[in-house]
Amino acid sequence: MTRLFVAGKRNSQTDHLCSEEKTRMKCILHIGTEKTGTTLIQNWLYENEQALSLQGVGLSKVASFPNNRKLVAYFQNDFDDYMHENMVFNSQQREAFFEGFEVALLSEILELSYDHHTVLFSSEHFHSRLQTVEQIERVKEVLDRAFSDVKVMCYFREQSKVRTSLYSTGIKLHSPERIDVFQKDAGPGHHYYDYMEFFSKWAEVFGKENLVPKVYDRETMAQGDIRYDFLATMLPGIDPTRLSFDSVPANESLTAKQAACFRVINAKCPPRFSIYQNPLNARLKARVMTTAPLNSGGGVKDPRQPEMYQAFDERNRAFFKEFFGTEDNLFSEPKAGAEEIEQDPEAGACTELLDQILSIKGLVFMAPEEVDAIRDLAMKLYEEKTLDAPSALLLLKVLQRARPYGPVIGDAITKIYNESR
Repeated sequence: MTRLFVAGKRNSQTDHLCSEEKTRMKCILHIGTEKTGTTLIQNWLYENEQALSLQGVGLSKVASFPNNRKLVAYFQNDFDDYMHENMVFNSQQREAFFEGFEVALLSEILELSYDHHTVLFSSEHFHSRLQTVEQIERVKEVLDRAFSDVKVMCYFREQSKVRTSLYSTGIKLHSPERIDVFQKDAGPGHHYYDYMEFFSKWAEVFGKENLVPKVYDRETMAQGDIRYDFLATMLPGIDPTRLSFDSVPANESLTAKQAACFRVINAKCPPRFSIYQNPLNARLKARVMTTAPLNSGGGVKDPRQPEMYQAFDERNRAFFKEFFGTEDNLFSEPKAGAEEIEQDPEAGACTELLDQILSIKGLVFMAPEEVDAIRDLAMKLYEEKTLDAPSALLLLKVLQRARPYGPVIGDAITKIYNESR
């Protein structure tokens, strides 16, 4: 793979930041994995930024937050959704986006070193985006300039449960797929799911003695809460009574009925047009989430879960032997899941009606802000005499279909009609 951007390159600006005072600090690098409560951990950390700081633990703003994803992106070679959201599509834009980033990061760490003993970074995208030893080596090279001790922490969840959770996220965002065809190629050797493959790369670079792996299982977590568990594992000296635990899980699970409706919406009303978001997609999904009959029933079930568990059993045993020192597969075997509840009559009738409505030819939806902007533009051009009355009326009548009882549009139509008689 061609390296589009060389991260971690030594220069005089970064070298002078590496001081003896700073190198006594410890770094905790929380790398995921995805679908193990990372968003909850990150939101909780930054909600407690000041309280943690008072106890000697610093967080980064330069790396972006609460997910320190800019730090991950700095070591990537590709252009993913994060890069596109920041209008980065080629190597020149990439260099401009990261100009001064490493100097700013090391300067921030130096500043934190005066009254902190630990700096903590967290992003599940270390798991999904950095897939080569070379990329991980660049991470270590940068961190080694600032810290004398780096611990890499990672939670691991049984693969079929990860795939089901990932499917739910995909449905929320953009996917129209059914669960039974989602990611058919997910098997041993796949970087995302093969934990032996993935974690061995981090062991090769950072050393197994510096890795802290844990099974993602609420039954074995401290107080059944991943935040308390993370604290007890990585920051045992921090007093939890001085922290807030008011944050709630951000990624709400979908019922199977809601998932069925989301699939139809994604198929008929795309979440994006090119790089621009389609606000109607989000509005329709918000209505689905607040429709009471769709909130009942179980969640999405993947009938392939037992099959996936068995497919990874040998690799998981090797993983647990290597990193946990046990011959057992520590993941609980999932029970055979029923077919997705999308197939029951109630859900089927709902999705069929939604499909029929969204399939009506000529049916156009506009966001409120779009209606306001076009209305104001039409009136402005009409007042300036650059738009004649028939054209202004045509635009306003189209807008009236989107907002039939809008008083401003109605008054504008009446005004122009009376003036043109």
